[in-house]
Amino acid sequence: MKQIKPCIICFTGAFLFLLLCNYNGMAQGTWTALNLPAPDPNAGEMMLLSDGSVIAKTIAGMGDTVGSIWDRLTPDIHGSYVNGDWTELPSMHDSRLYFASQVLTDGRVFVAGGEYGTGGSRAEVYDPLANTWTSAPNPGHYFGDANSEILPNGRVLTALLEGPLRSTIIYNPAGNNWTAGPSSIGNHDESAWVKLPDSSILFVDISSTHSERYIPAQNHWVVDDTVPVLLYDAFGSETGAGFLLPDGRAFFLGSTGHTAYYTPSGNVNPGTWTAGPDIPNNQGTPDAAAAMMNNGKILCAVAPVPYASNHLFNSPTSFYEFDYLTNSFLQITAPDGSASINEPSYYTNMLDLPDGSVLFASQGDNQYYIYTPDGNPLAAGKPTINALQQTGCRSYRLTGTLFNGISEGAAYGDDWQMATNYPIVRLQSGANVYYARTSNWNRTGVQTGNLPDTTDFTIPDNIPAGHYALTVIANGIGSDTISLVPAFPQLSSTLTPPAICSNSTFTYTPTSSDPNATFTWTRPLVNGISNPAISIPQTTALSETLVSTIPAPATVVYHYIISSGGCTGTNLVTVVVNPSPATTIHGDTTLCQGSGSTLTATGGLQYLWNNQSTAASISIQPDTTTLYFVTATNNYGCAATDSQRVRVTVCNVQAETICEGYNALLIYPNPADDQATIEFNMKESGDYTLRLLDVLGRTIREENSSFASGHNKTTVRFDHIAKGEYFVVLQRGADICKAKIAVQ
Repeated sequence: MKQIKPCIICFTGAFLFLLLCNYNGMAQGTWTALNLPAPDPNAGEMMLLSDGSVIAKTIAGMGDTVGSIWDRLTPDIHGSYVNGDWTELPSMHDSRLYFASQVLTDGRVFVAGGEYGTGGSRAEVYDPLANTWTSAPNPGHYFGDANSEILPNGRVLTALLEGPLRSTIIYNPAGNNWTAGPSSIGNHDESAWVKLPDSSILFVDISSTHSERYIPAQNHWVVDDTVPVLLYDAFGSETGAGFLLPDGRAFFLGSTGHTAYYTPSGNVNPGTWTAGPDIPNNQGTPDAAAAMMNNGKILCAVAPVPYASNHLFNSPTSFYEFDYLTNSFLQITAPDGSASINEPSYYTNMLDLPDGSVLFASQGDNQYYIYTPDGNPLAAGKPTINALQQTGCRSYRLTGTLFNGISEGAAYGDDWQMATNYPIVRLQSGANVYYARTSNWNRTGVQTGNLPDTTDFTIPDNIPAGHYALTVIANGIGSDTISLVPAFPQLSSTLTPPAICSNSTFTYTPTSSDPNATFTWTRPLVNGISNPAISIPQTTALSETLVSTIPAPATVVYHYIISSGGCTGTNLVTVVVNPSPATTIHGDTTLCQGSGSTLTATGGLQYLWNNQSTAASISIQPDTTTLYFVTATNNYGCAATDSQRVRVTVCNVQAETICEGYNALLIYPNPADDQATIEFNMKESGDYTLRLLDVLGRTIREENSSFASGHNKTTVRFDHIAKGEYFVVLQRGADICKAKIAVQ
């Protein structure tokens, strides 16, 4: 029995790229760390959904460290899983760790049991379209860490860990019900099941060399040949993964470090077992991940062979590539670039991805890795497309061969299954990659040769109109491409209107080649645009004044839904909103009659004043109060206007100014409205007092300040002062200057 791994959250950096070499220098594949860590620590199982995304079981949910939540990895727009995004799925109804699992022919996911957690006797189904989990009827039996296989009719044969450990049960996804399955001949606990080309299921009875097969057409188990080596260890009865090789043989990895080949008979008669090469360096697979890569080699995790009951799951874990053509193992480095990782092999898990790489995870870690094998995909596993038929607005049916591949993909043993022997449809236009969700594939077998395969697929909602290269993929091996031009309603109007300036009104009139099409639109919240989101679909014509809040261009995307004849399409209309300049005029706002000044504009790249000057600054000498305008244009071609009024007043200071100790004093305008300017020359720096007196000599306002020697300028304010005549008195010690001013 395995233990629950403690939560070890490991971050290794944004992007880790490692070239793997064996210790003699021969180049092998490459490990690459995913750019983003998963939201939650991994709990082993990973599965490939039929839309190309990955779901990974985590320890999160229900607070029991067993976990009920899966994280979902979606490749980016270029099909990269390394640069993909993570999201968190809703919680299962039960927590479970080490359990049976299968992707169903309709694209849903079946899970049952759990060695740990609350789900040991229960099963449930995940629907990716509804993003919900639905409980299956309680079968009244215990699954635990049972094995499972999907049958030719789409039902799931699942082992039961109760009684003599030979019972099975069959789940019917269509009816959401159970029927009793046939009992195996020997004990199926801890066994690895392998699907053969005739759809029979092979395993080796626990702690023995006896093998048997399930024959789907007869719904019973038959005795098969004896294995020449012992695959189960003597201390925990563990073993490793099993695979169907490209040459039609099966290959089993043992906890003891022994391996074995099986050659099928092709019928109900026994096949033939022969010994394979031992895993090097006294390594074995007491529960360990492995994956059949698209080049035909097997990537496998191994650990020291168990040698006592308290030394069943030993560390460290090393990694090898097994080549069935040369009958040899080649050691490679661990995902983090070291020679090995300091944990037992049962922590590991692998999954074949559609791009031909292998996704790797270690229980308790948030950091995932991808292994990209060297060499070319096997031609023998290449699917063939014979026909494409449109069956609905976004739905199609493909006909061809080898849609289910030549193996089940990655494997582990009894504790979970991550088969990927079903068709994945990839659509590519230029550098952009989309995956279409497949369902209703007519076969669940492997190495089916020239037998006709069919699968339905649905184009995703977010795919734009255009020409696409379509590929069918099975276990990372793709077919030749065919052309697909989606026929759902699309906009014929431009999807990238010209850029506009901030505070401008953006209008858009959608058109479609379908005259009966109708349109609705929404717009999410945009960073850098002050407008609130528009989440309720709008049926009126788009007309929106967009206001930028940042000094850089902001991209605004409108989501259009086009409908016609019950069919809908989606287009994204993108407009760039450029910032407008923050234009300001600087300069004097009040001048004495006959005097001049300079006005300077800022915030733009080019300027145009109302006097037709294109300079940033202009000289002025107005005779009367004048309003000046300037229009500034920035490097985005956006313009903004500012204005400034310059008042012209009659300044009178000669007869009314009496100074002692000052060289000169000028006060203007006079008369004044709300304020006046005082200019004066001082012999030396120091503090002064400025008073405003009425004609009776009473102080109306007083303030203290300091000034420097030489020419000075200050302002006296008359707000909240009654109209009339006043005296402005400027004094420093014995130096005093007095000027009369009229406030009007």
